[in-house]
Amino acid sequence: FYKRDRFNVVTHGTFWLSPTPDEVGSRGWDAALPRIATWAHLQDKTTRASLLVVNTHFDHVGEEARVQSAHLIRARIQAMAAFLPTNTPVILMGDFNVTPDHAAYAALTSVQQQRRALYDTRHVARLPAYGPEGTFSGFTVGNESDRRIDYIFTSDAWSVERYGVLNGHREGRYPSDHLPVVAELIWMP
Repeated sequence: FYKRDRFNVVTHGTFWLSPTPDEVGSRGWDAALPRIATWAHLQDKTTRASLLVVNTHFDHVGEEARVQSAHLIRARIQAMAAFLPTNTPVILMGDFNVTPDHAAYAALTSVQQQRRALYDTRHVARLPAYGPEGTFSGFTVGNESDRRIDYIFTSDAWSVERYGVLNGHREGRYPSDHLPVVAELIWMP
């Protein structure tokens, strides 16, 4: 979803998290299921500034698949950036099925991996994080873990004001097995 009154979609696409990312339905490395990343190049209708948004879901079983998926996404973001205006802001988000101590997380956030850094919004937010640390609940209130596996990463073109994990529920159940992660970003085009 995006605000159609504010943005135009310049181009968009999907690639599979596998050694053959352009092969529809391909499954990568030791993954249990085919996984994807979907992206959109948006342009602000007023300022004409561009932004790249990527959403993904890493495999829940394959250790190598998660690490290789992180490298693939970083490489694809870098490749797309070559065709976008200089320093186009990036947002990468989704269910990564890894905790912050995992090699896939390091591959996404390490400056050495690529020229452009991606920042975990929880760590760079101006205000303290809101809500629980963990993002997986298994649908049931009281079943939350402290495992954070869902993230919003940004490039340095954003000022992150707030970050939070929402744990509102109804009748002792969550609407998803993951808690929503939100970040308030200020875009400085």
